[in-house]
Amino acid sequence: MGKFKTLHGHHFCLDESLFRGILIRTVCVQIKDMAMPQQVNLEFKGDTFMKLKTLAQVVLVSCAILGLTACSSMKKHGDQSGVTDANASGSQTYGAGDSSNFGGGNLTPEQLLAKKTYYFEFDKADISDNDRPAIVANANHLVANSRAKVLLEGHTDPRGSREYNVALGERRANAVANLMKSKGVNPDQVRVISYGAERLAATGRTEQDYQRDRRVVLVSLQQ
Repeated sequence: MGKFKTLHGHHFCLDESLFRGILIRTVCVQIKDMAMPQQVNLEFKGDTFMKLKTLAQVVLVSCAILGLTACSSMKKHGDQSGVTDANASGSQTYGAGDSSNFGGGNLTPEQLLAKKTYYFEFDKADISDNDRPAIVANANHLVANSRAKVLLEGHTDPRGSREYNVALGERRANAVANLMKSKGVNPDQVRVISYGAERLAATGRTEQDYQRDRRVVLVSLQQ
């Protein structure tokens, strides 16, 4: 693919083999029309010079039109490829975690019951709307199974003092326990413990790691 420039300063691209073919064909046609003699005089004057000048202009215009068409086609193809690549690379995106960990979503009753980890905002002990359905589902299970018991483990991220984090983890575990009790769970079925920042879910120090650390884990106890 070659890049050419017209007399007016416009650039265009054209395959070199295609350019040579156009040039040869155009020259042959013009020479035939000019009815030049068998022995071509290398000194061009008068009308012959004007015809050759016209020939050159025809060649340049033809190449410019074909070149612009080719470039436009290539650009369009490239744009479509870029959109396809972007869609392919963005077909799966992830936030702090998948829906099974960080969102209620449209979970089935079985999935809600299987969800045992509930997450909290920084320095907060408020239950999120995403986790509430799963906690209620587990509470209903305890009501229906009076012999079942659970342990609620409160956790925090590593920021803050040990004493503060232990107290914060306990508040989070109690928040889950109180919601369960409000749904009819017997207090004897629920135990609460806080580990503070002693059992981190993630070892990193990014906000995403901290979000995974701030949690309450429901552990089923042996009946």
